[in-house]
Formats: sequence, C-alpha cells, structure tokens
Amino acid sequence: MTALTPIPLQDQENNLKQLVELGTLKYEYIFGGIESLETKAGTLLGFLGIIVTVAFTGSKSIFGSLFILNLISSVFFLVSGGFLLMALIVKPYRIDPEILGFAKQYLNSNTLDFNKQLIANISDSVKKNLDTLDQKSNWFNRALISLTLGVGSLLLSNFVAIIHIFCKG
Repeated sequence: MTALTPIPLQDQENNLKQLVELGTLKYEYIFGGIESLETKAGTLLGFLGIIVTVAFTGSKSIFGSLFILNLISSVFFLVSGGFLLMALIVKPYRIDPEILGFAKQYLNSNTLDFNKQLIANISDSVKKNLDTLDQKSNWFNRALISLTLGVGSLLLSNFVAIIHIFCKG
C-alpha cells in the first residue's frame, strides 16, 4: 500500500481556481436558463392572450354542447395563464459572492482558504438557483399542457360547430 503524497500548495491553488471557474460557468448557465424560461413564459402568455381574443371575439352561437366545449377550453386557458404567471413570479436569485461581505470576511485570508470559501459559496448559489429554475420550468410545463388541452378543446368545439352547420344546411 502506497502512502498518499501531499499535493503541493501551488497545485491545490490551481485546482481550486479551476473549480471556481467551473462553478462560475455553471452558475451563468443556470442564470441564463432562468432568463430564457422567463422570456418564453412571457411570450407564451402573450400568445395565450391572442388565442383567447381571437377564439372568443364575435362568437355568436354558444349553445348546448358547444357551450360546454367552449367553457372547458376557457378553463384550460385560464389555468394555463395562472401557471404562466407562476413561472414569471420573481424569485430571489442568489448571486455569490456578495462582494462587500465576502471581502470583509476573507480579504486577509490566504489564497487557499479564500478559494475554498468561494467554491462553497458558488456551490450553494448554484443549488439555490437550480431549484428556482426547476420550479419555474415545472410551472411552464404545466402551462404548456393546459394550453394544449385548451386549444384541443377549442378545435373540437369549432369542428362540432362546422359539422352542425353542414348537417343543418
């Protein structure tokens, strides 16, 4: 069995610097994902507004089974809008390190201790922001499902209306 050779201090510092860079890249990736998801949710909310406006403006004959189908699609659209708003709710992001607090506490530390603490802070930040991204993406996915069901029931309603017109005429 061989004894572990201690890693030179310079190598430890280089390894920690690389971990800081990797953590920072991961953090930027997650933050970009959150921004992208919020942009998509806002765009989809606008699209939902257009669908609802076009679908229910000037609707003259809402009766019988068409009323039920239109009501079902309206409920799906309303739920989808609620899910999209939940995806857009501003959640506090963790940006590390908080420069002033970190500088006061670790400015006089040696490089090794400084980088270790920096890695710990970035790791915590990445986890918190990843949780935020997961929550927002779950709301967004629910909104997409609800929107798809709403569009499907609206299309079914229009299909039934067209068949009703042809059978009547």
